[in-house]
This record gives sequence, C-alpha cells and structure tokens, in this order.
Amino acid sequence: MMCNDDTPMVRRAAAANIGKFAAAMEKEHIAGMILPLFRALTADDQDSVRLLAIENSAAIAELLSQEENSLHVLPIVRSSVEDRSWRVRFSIAKDFFPLSRAMGTQITESELLGCFSNLLQAEVRAAAAKNLSGYISIIKSELFSSEILPLLSALSQDTAPNVRSTFLLLRFVLQIFFVLMIRYVAAAVSIACMELAPKLGEATSKSTLAPLLLLFLRDEVVDVRLNILKRMELLAEWMASFESVLLPAIADLARDLQWRVREAVILSIPALAGSLGGQYFQEHLLEIYVSAFTDMVGEVRLSATKILPQLLESLGSDYVLQNVMPRLNQIFDKSVIYQERVNVLHALKQMSVEKVSSDLLNLMMTLAIRGAHDKIPNVRFVASMTLEQLCKLADASVVAAQVRYVQEMDTCFCSGVLTLRISCALCRPCLTELVNDADRDVKYYSSIALDAVQG
Repeated sequence: MMCNDDTPMVRRAAAANIGKFAAAMEKEHIAGMILPLFRALTADDQDSVRLLAIENSAAIAELLSQEENSLHVLPIVRSSVEDRSWRVRFSIAKDFFPLSRAMGTQITESELLGCFSNLLQAEVRAAAAKNLSGYISIIKSELFSSEILPLLSALSQDTAPNVRSTFLLLRFVLQIFFVLMIRYVAAAVSIACMELAPKLGEATSKSTLAPLLLLFLRDEVVDVRLNILKRMELLAEWMASFESVLLPAIADLARDLQWRVREAVILSIPALAGSLGGQYFQEHLLEIYVSAFTDMVGEVRLSATKILPQLLESLGSDYVLQNVMPRLNQIFDKSVIYQERVNVLHALKQMSVEKVSSDLLNLMMTLAIRGAHDKIPNVRFVASMTLEQLCKLADASVVAAQVRYVQEMDTCFCSGVLTLRISCALCRPCLTELVNDADRDVKYYSSIALDAVQG
C-alpha cells in the first residue's frame, strides 16, 4: 500500500490524505484498518511524512470514541509533542485546539493540557499561542487560570537565548533569527491576549491581562502594537475598568512615528467612545481625533472621516453638532493646505446618513457651500459631490417653505448663520454655478450632482 511505499514522496501523499480517507470509511473499520497505518506514518523515519500525518490527528480523533482516542490517538500526540524534529512539533502545535476539541474535555484536561503547556515553552510557542483563545472554551476556567495564564507573562517578555559561536558570521545570522522569532512570538501572544479578554471575565482580565496589554502597547515591534489597537472592540464591554491603564498609552500612540499605528488609534476611537461615553470622549479623545484631520499622512486623515458615522451612531447628532462640527469648521478656516479642507468635506459626506438631525444637516450644508466657492478646483469638485449627498437628505418640504426667500437671505447673512431652508435653497444655484466652472473636473462632478438633486 502507499502508506508503506519505499518512496517518501508516495508516503507523504498518503500521510496528507489519510484523514480524508478515514472520513469516507465506515466507523467500525477505522480502528482496525486506518489506525495502524496512521501510527506507522506518524513514526516514519522521514519528518516530512510525520508532520503531514500528524496534521490529520484532529480529523481522525473526531471519528473515534473517547475510549479509542485515549487508547490510540493520545500516545501518538504525546510522541509528536516530543518529536526530535521541530517541524513535527510545529505541525501539531498550530492545530492543537481543534485536536483537543476532538479528543474531548476529559482527555484535554487530564492529558493534553500538559502537552500544550510544553508547546508554549518550546521553539514552536508562537504557533501554539494561536490556540490560546480557543482553549479556554474546552477546559475549566480555573484550570486555564492556574495552568496557562502564568505562561502568558513569560511569553509576553520572551527574549532570545544567548548565542555563542566561534564564527562571527554564524553568530550574526543566529542573532537575526532569534530576533525575528521573538517578534513572531510577541505578535502571536498579543493577538491571543486580546481574544482571551472577553472570555476570561472582567476581574481576571483586569488583574492578569491588563499589564500584558500595556506591555504590548509599548512594544517596539509595530505589528504587536497594531494587534492590540485593531482589536480594541473586544475590550469595549469592560473598557471602564481598563481605561486608567490603557488610555494613557493609547494617547501616546496617537503621536507614534509609524502612521499605521496612528491610524489604528483613530480607528479604535468608536469602540472607546461607545463604551466610555460622550463626556470621556470630550475630555480625552476629541483632541486625538481632531488632530488626525491635519495628519501628514493621507491614510490617517481619511480614516478620521470614515469613523464619523460610527461616532454619530454612538454619540448622537446633538453631540456631534455641539462638539465635533465647531472643530471641523475651525480646521476648514485655518487649513494651511487644501487637502485639509478636502478632508473636512469628505467627513461631511460620510455623515450624510438618515439619522442626522436638521440642525446638523444645516451646518454641514453651510460648510459645503463654502467649499464650493474655494479657489482650489479639487476642493470645489469634492464640495459638489458632498452637496449632492446632503441635498438628498433634505426634506422637500423644507425647500418649499412659505417664508420669503429674500427676507431670510438678509437675516441669515447678517447673523452669519444659514437656516436649513435657505441652505437647501442655495444648494441648487451653487451647483448650477459650478457647472460653468473653468475646471473640467469641477464641471463634470457638479453636473452629476445637479442632475441627482433635480432628480
């Protein structure tokens, strides 16, 4: 048979597919026919055969009873965890959670937990760490806390062993390898910690994970910091308990030299604002958010506009009207480069949602009309697209108001404030003017906007 073929290439193919073959057989024949072959493949003298065979452990365990798993599969797992080849250990480490789930809670708690702990301390600990968040769902929480959580602290501060070599070149190469391995471990553990937080409970997360998360937020590796920031919504439910520990670090990261980190901070703000409320946003997050509109990197500025609908949803139109819109007006007025004004107009377009209040819509349209008269063509055509979206939101009855237009024009310009009725009335003439603009891009976008508005 192929499993016993003299050619390693054939045995590798058999090892890779033995799980599929077992699934296609009747269960009563698996123990007698498949398990001896599986045992032989996992003990093959070629590690490339063993690692492919061990990848099928979970698939085969799912087909067997708990007693059969304990008798046949468990010895194979123990052997593979201590295999002389790191590639075989890596193969079983990366899929240890599916294997444990297939073997059942009893075997996992009594036998596999020790194997998993060993993998978390071996060369393959980064691969094993990816199973952490799943593992808590199949063993008792107190067992997880006593056996696994203590290892997280050590993993989070993983350091390279001293490399001693007679040859300087070899020492240099090995040092690079260990540095890369450390970064890989830190990235894997940071993800696992964030995924564990909702499952551990507030008290355990605060006492055990909070110090680790703070450590990761200040890690020198960019990807580690990003892993925490991108998963901040996982902590949203208990953010009030974490804010005193994590928020100062997040505020520091808003000034990080890496633009991806600054962007991730901005994208995490909706989760923080939704959990901590408008008052906290006003006192601690508003300045961070507003500063993103003048960031030197366009992706960061764009991300600030993208989260506005979420802020509008969690904080409400009145809050945005009173606290965010004045700052956007200020940025528009004091902009040094035209891209900042363009970004503000993009923000208005993002806020063009049905839940926006009439007062907020009024201010948005007023600012967009100002943009339509900007001296920079790029600002004008973005303003035309923004006006298209805003006019679609305006109630038709507003435009058909019975108050005399000329009288209101005198009042509004004297006070410097447009009513929504007048904003809508000014929108179409403004777009009509832009249709005759000297810039062809402005003419094109404004004509599309005017057609959409006139319907």
